[in-house]
Amino acid sequence: MMQAATKNGSISEYQFGARSGHMAIGAVLLKRLSYDMARLTRSVMVTFDNDAQACYDRMIPSVSMHLAIREGVDENAARVQLKLSKKMKYKMKTAFGVSPGHITSTDDDPLVGQWQGSASVGASWGLTSSLLFKVLKQRFQPTCFTSPQPQIYTK
Repeated sequence: MMQAATKNGSISEYQFGARSGHMAIGAVLLKRLSYDMARLTRSVMVTFDNDAQACYDRMIPSVSMHLAIREGVDENAARVQLKLSKKMKYKMKTAFGVSPGHITSTDDDPLVGQWQGSASVGASWGLTSSLLFKVLKQRFQPTCFTSPQPQIYTK
């Protein structure tokens, strides 16, 4: 799926995880080089760091499966994944033991998110985050910071 998504241009250039030939250290190196370049050129630089905490828990399974199907995943496999996520029973495990009760998705109160330990969740997040990057790039222009002299600005 990720190979097809890469060939189709569906993966954002900003997505370093879950891709062949790309590693998280590449994102770190790019950030470090950007900081060094700004320091050496004495440029103004603003960065925003967000580790997307609990991002897997915020993914809507049906959207993830539509993105996967678009990249060549068999529709039957996607249906099975969706049925599993709808029928799954979730229990709470703490240092005191496992909860006797459980929660499950219902039509009135659907649960969203993907399973943290699932082999497909990293690739699903890669597709989802790439779509988000694409939408942001299309809908918003880069922020422009002006100096007291309006003809001097940075994007």
